[in-house]
Amino acid sequence: MTLKEWVTFSTALIANVTMIGCAGGAARVSPGKPERTSTAFTKTADVVYTPGNWPSALEADLYQPAGENLRPAVLLVYGGSWSSSDHRWQMTLLARKLARRGFFVMNAAYRGTPDFRYPAPVDDLREALRWMRAHAKQYHLNPDKIAVYGFSAGGYLAAMLGTRDGPPEVRVQAVVAASAPTDLALYPTGDILPRFLGATYAENPALYREASPVTYITADDPPFFLYHGTDDTTVSPDHSKVFKAALDRAGVRNELHWVEGRSHATTLIFGGANEDAAIDFLGDALR
Repeated sequence: MTLKEWVTFSTALIANVTMIGCAGGAARVSPGKPERTSTAFTKTADVVYTPGNWPSALEADLYQPAGENLRPAVLLVYGGSWSSSDHRWQMTLLARKLARRGFFVMNAAYRGTPDFRYPAPVDDLREALRWMRAHAKQYHLNPDKIAVYGFSAGGYLAAMLGTRDGPPEVRVQAVVAASAPTDLALYPTGDILPRFLGATYAENPALYREASPVTYITADDPPFFLYHGTDDTTVSPDHSKVFKAALDRAGVRNELHWVEGRSHATTLIFGGANEDAAIDFLGDALR
């Protein structure tokens, strides 16, 4: 069984068990959190969101809740070592969960290695945010209430969108960064970052600082929700510790949730409770 098949099977199984477990009674809602409702939605696959002069035509899947009320929106960003492979399948179940909770969702592909390096995927996802706002009326989404949610390399990109300065059309109002590398100086060796950045840390430490979300944290950043497996050996938990400490120093609202005993992969595969908490956070942040 491939990783894709295992993730899809495992998350679907967990979702079914959770639904069965909740069927016998009313779900409990934490005080101050938005109620968990179930909303019908439609999916439109493979919508090209980049303009005609973009280096690559990039696609996204759109999940639109029923009705004509303005909806908060979430840009979903998958992981995968910043490679050019389209891993939207990673986020499919999460996209459905968000749509059922009443969020408009854009699950977007982006450019990556080996053909493209940093900052190409950041530029791509900023273009996705522009596209969302340009099509806000068509899809009944609120252009002033857009969040970004990413895992692993996608969490890194989500954090970059949340911390980098830019015009209003590329800013977000909340961020979920799961198992995210946030300080690239914590990767002094290895081959993934040299492929992504075009240099080793020894060759260009300034580039590693420039490409790190932690470098750009300021007091006006949106609220952040972080979660990370305590046994993650792919992206060290130190990334989330360092990032939270920087958010705290800047006075940025944030939460960090530790997933006890989980590795990098199992935090993604068995992320249900953390995803629910993150969605609650987004519901509150985007009111």
